[in-house]
Amino acid sequence: MALTGTAATALDLPVVGSLAGPAFRAAVLDTPVAGAYWRVAPAVHRHLRYASSDYVDPPVDPFGLVRVDPTRITRFTGREFPVWSGRWSDIGRIMDGDWDRRDRPPVDPSYEGPEPSVYLGDRFEDAPVYQCLEAHFDDGVPWEETEFVREVAARARDDGTSGSVWQHCSTVDEINAHCRKLDRLYEDMRGRGCVSMRELNARGEKRLTLRQVMENEILVDIGRDGHPLFVTGRHRLSIAKLLGVDYVPVAVAVRHAQWVADRDRSRGSDTGSSARCDGESRPGLRSDDAPGEPFSVAW
Repeated sequence: MALTGTAATALDLPVVGSLAGPAFRAAVLDTPVAGAYWRVAPAVHRHLRYASSDYVDPPVDPFGLVRVDPTRITRFTGREFPVWSGRWSDIGRIMDGDWDRRDRPPVDPSYEGPEPSVYLGDRFEDAPVYQCLEAHFDDGVPWEETEFVREVAARARDDGTSGSVWQHCSTVDEINAHCRKLDRLYEDMRGRGCVSMRELNARGEKRLTLRQVMENEILVDIGRDGHPLFVTGRHRLSIAKLLGVDYVPVAVAVRHAQWVADRDRSRGSDTGSSARCDGESRPGLRSDDAPGEPFSVAW
């Protein structure tokens, strides 16, 4: 078990994923080894988080998914930007402080990616990316005529290939390719709603490790008042809002310490409702069968 556990966690190390790449994942996750990996890896990683006082305690599953009405997610988390850089280690973390009350997050001085203004706004719907998708999908504006795409394309032409201007795109061709990808995502979500990465993986539409699954889910933080604060997954959340889907499956990154304390006091010894947070963590469970009501104490 120890050897299997070590192998399971090693597959989720960033250096292994970056060195091995898609070919290695295919070699491992397209074989019977994948079954053993998915039986062991979640348990190993839960144990590692449960062993630390900085993370949630059982029975809350740090890797569980919860259904949330997308209209409830309106604000950005106030944790340091770029918040996605440490999202794997943040999943299940409990954190005190005023990060949940900030209007705008502080920016890491070492950050060298696209302008933070590309991703942020006073509210989620005020962010340039959301407004770009709204203009294209709701108003029929061609991608290249939206204000946002014009701006990032101009930056790409000015900067050449010196760095990403949007979603790892550094050239106009890459921007155009990403826009076509968003068109395909919109059509897919219009047909079947917002499907979790967990389920896509179980169906064989993706070949991902636990870490890759969790990092690519829609992620939220939970503030002291229990409200969800957006972390990552802006394209799927934006499209879900534009399509008016009933719910999106989300994973929780950081929970505010005060929220956890208040939740535990109100719940007392009753753990029945918290068990619902496991949601889609069972392999193959359909997202529209996921238990739990949007925004319940299952957080």
